[in-house]
Amino acid sequence: MSLIILTLKEDAWVELSRFQELEKFSAIDCGIRSLLGFPLLPKLRVLVLHDNQLDEFTVLQHTCPELQRLGIANNFVFFPSQLEPLRHLPKLVSLDVEDNDVCNILRFEVYMSRNFRNVKRHVVDFYDSDSDDDTGAN
Repeated sequence: MSLIILTLKEDAWVELSRFQELEKFSAIDCGIRSLLGFPLLPKLRVLVLHDNQLDEFTVLQHTCPELQRLGIANNFVFFPSQLEPLRHLPKLVSLDVEDNDVCNILRFEVYMSRNFRNVKRHVVDFYDSDSDDDTGAN
């Protein structure tokens, strides 16, 4: 699919729903506060939402069944429990949570390794379990 540039407004998720064939989507530093209303994107494999204000990700388990790579660096993730819904993404293999406060929790790297066993690559502030590829949408 070709490059699509959307202006993210209040109804941005409604507009995004028109792109059912979308495989990669990035919305970096857009001031996004919520994924409420995020559309079903059955072919989405890569989602990069760095530098926003997100703190809840439950909707992704229902709207992105093919999601393999998720970048949520520098958002409002303070507790491991906020990441729990992401465990229900069966195809997730890469998760970037860098620069979230949750990364400062003692032994957080161990939590990630134990609770996200399918994730072969995760980035947690200076900890990178695999340096082969970037989480950004290429």
